[in-house]
Amino acid sequence: MTVLTPAPPALVLPADKPVKPTPEPCPVCREVVLFPFVRDDDTYGRRIWMHCECGTLFQVAGQKPIPPEDRSETYTKHWIRDTQWFNDRSNWLKRVYLPLVEDMIQGRKVLEARYIHHISLDHFRERGWVTYGLDECKAAVPGDHPHAEQTIMDWKPKVPFLKFDLVWMADTIQSYEHPFPVLAKAYSLLEHHGLMFVSAPETDFLHRVGPRDFGHFHPAANRIMLRGETFAKMAERVGFHTMLLRKSASRAGMVWDQFHWIGIRK
Repeated sequence: MTVLTPAPPALVLPADKPVKPTPEPCPVCREVVLFPFVRDDDTYGRRIWMHCECGTLFQVAGQKPIPPEDRSETYTKHWIRDTQWFNDRSNWLKRVYLPLVEDMIQGRKVLEARYIHHISLDHFRERGWVTYGLDECKAAVPGDHPHAEQTIMDWKPKVPFLKFDLVWMADTIQSYEHPFPVLAKAYSLLEHHGLMFVSAPETDFLHRVGPRDFGHFHPAANRIMLRGETFAKMAERVGFHTMLLRKSASRAGMVWDQFHWIGIRK
């Protein structure tokens, strides 16, 4: 005798949550996306994410907006821990990749976009780098003195024609509306043959670990997430040449299940 398993109940959103998981074009490849994820957030309530075949994971338009100050505050509170544990974890990516970067370029001027703690810039300085740091809500000149509320998108160096040998964006590019203009701005700030490093959530891990254990569904901090290969193609359209692309499930750093990418300005 065949036992029929009843179909799962249809998705029903509360009356005060009018957003529905309707098809929406992917902001990267522009294909219509049909596969939604519905996640409950303690702060922002029920949020709907769309997952495209190109690997892009993005939040549906028309939901309750997240103010810029909330994005900054959430990001900062999530990471700032002035402990040795924080120091070791936050600088793991630098310990792994800076020796490779230093072997590829001669210059030592670095811009870290959205650094979140002096510990991050200190690691560069200890290795002989001249550091510039940009936070989502503050920018800093050498010496780490905040002076303006600027992001990398609207920041203009006070030193004319200032160019960098390295732009470092660890665990931050996913917090912008779209990575393409961020890549273009970073490209414009690099010296010829300068390098850019990016680490960000790798959406391929969503299928490996499942939605419950994919720890990147943070509406305020992560607005759009990509597959590493999709990101590399986007960077190459800007003008970068991909030098390294790898996917990491390591638990040694602050963030897990990422892609790590290094590109060079042609």
